Amino acid sequence: MKGIIVTIALVVPLLLSACATSPTPASEAKAVPTERVLAFQTQPGGESGTLIVSRDTGFFGGGISITIAVNGTKAAILKTGESVTLYLPAGESIVSASYWTGDLKEREVTLRPGQTKRYRVSFDGANSMDLSPTNF
Repeated sequence: MKGIIVTIALVVPLLLSACATSPTPASEAKAVPTERVLAFQTQPGGESGTLIVSRDTGFFGGGISITIAVNGTKAAILKTGESVTLYLPAGESIVSASYWTGDLKEREVTLRPGQTKRYRVSFDGANSMDLSPTNF
């Protein structure tokens, strides 16, 4: 009985951690194919910055396409391990990640002229999506 409890105590955390997604380093991310990049691909007039959004790899959410939007305009559709570069006017923007179930995460992003920021779409072990700043 004690052996079973020890085995469960060791295996369950391992299984749960295996279900969460892992960050995709920029050097390993695949570019989103052009047919799934919908907007923000050219430098806007005036001062601008760059937003790079990457999608984690992993089991949870793996079969789901994530729609990235900026200020309500669909910008790209990401699959696991993909990344898109978006050129936005300097200042504040609302960036969102959503998928077919209606799950939606929104974040305010403020870009200074010439600045680049990176965000990632991830899923945790409870299959909850997040959109967060990253160094990856």
